[in-house]
Amino acid sequence: MAVSEGRRRDLYNVLDELLGTERADTLMAYLPAYEAIEVATKDDIRRLESRLDHLEQRFDQLEGRLDGGMNSVNQRLDRFFITQSAGLIAMIGTLIAALLL
Repeated sequence: MAVSEGRRRDLYNVLDELLGTERADTLMAYLPAYEAIEVATKDDIRRLESRLDHLEQRFDQLEGRLDGGMNSVNQRLDRFFITQSAGLIAMIGTLIAALLL
């Protein structure tokens, strides 16, 4: 529940009368003048930036690993298709030679 500025001022006046100005100021300093969950501080933003930087580094590492893995898969597929093509050509050549005899 957000507290209106009028209610905060009223509380301050009562505290000022009971405790004095300095103590009322000290106590009011601990009570946020805004809905605490709505406002991000500079420290909150710095921590978020730090976490995002860390996440970006992790994504870069993952991307590098995936690139390396994909290159390996591509090389294996290339060898597989070359081997299969060579085998198919050899079988066709053998069939042709058998038919011509």
